Amino acid sequence: MPYQAFQTSDGYIILAVGNDTQFERFCELAGRRELAADERFRKNSQRVKFRAALVPQVAALMREKTSSEWLEALNAGGIPCGPINDIAAVFDDPQVRSRGLQLELAHPLAGKVASVANPIRLSESAIDYECAPPQLGQDTDEVLRRILQLDETEIASLRSKQVIA
Repeated sequence: MPYQAFQTSDGYIILAVGNDTQFERFCELAGRRELAADERFRKNSQRVKFRAALVPQVAALMREKTSSEWLEALNAGGIPCGPINDIAAVFDDPQVRSRGLQLELAHPLAGKVASVANPIRLSESAIDYECAPPQLGQDTDEVLRRILQLDETEIASLRSKQVIA
């Protein structure tokens, strides 16, 4: 504790303090050594107990720097953390680009739709990307017929009761 998402001055990151030593290092990096010395926060069990007093103080500290400033400092200090990315940042990530995880698929109404490729790479089996994500309800009737083996009357009844759209 703390182990949660925090807002920074320009976004959000997850801070994952896993032990008392990491908490001490976090407090030092944040310029608040007195937090680590506070009896309420010295041990993880106490930080959990006094979470309501600690989290607002950590949240205020986190808003003082940008996400990249925090991530650089926390990583250098050996404190687990990570960015919480929006879609643009996800696809701009060097690892995502290097692995070719963004793809575009043809969609009947939206044209080309950005999608995420499967991150699993099999040495002898290529993954086929046949179609874009379906529209809401696009495959409902087929699923009901094929998997649940409902007939047209049963499907019509569900639709009239507004169980399905």
